[in-house]
Amino acid sequence: PLLVPGLALASSAFGALGVLVGSLARDGGAAMLLALLVGLPVALAGVIPEGAVALVARLSALLPFGHAVDLATATLYDASPWHAAAGEAAWLFGIAAVLTALARIASRRLLV
Repeated sequence: PLLVPGLALASSAFGALGVLVGSLARDGGAAMLLALLVGLPVALAGVIPEGAVALVARLSALLPFGHAVDLATATLYDASPWHAAAGEAAWLFGIAAVLTALARIASRRLLV
């Protein structure tokens, strides 16, 4: 039961990231290419262990993929997942709020 709200929160953060990337591009083809160029390193940075590369760990803390993985891992495998899930959900909510605000600002350019 704890996994479903976490997945909804993670999907909202990923959706906001997609809208931000799409609004920064001029047309559909450029948006798809930009999504691939941004999405693959974001996914890779999310699964690299925290102690491996310090810069990647700091950058992945600002993106939703690693937090979504940690939230799913905590809810599926921890005996008492509430504390870890609450922390990761707070991170995902903050990231989604910031990405939504940036996407809203960037999408205003498309309306003019």
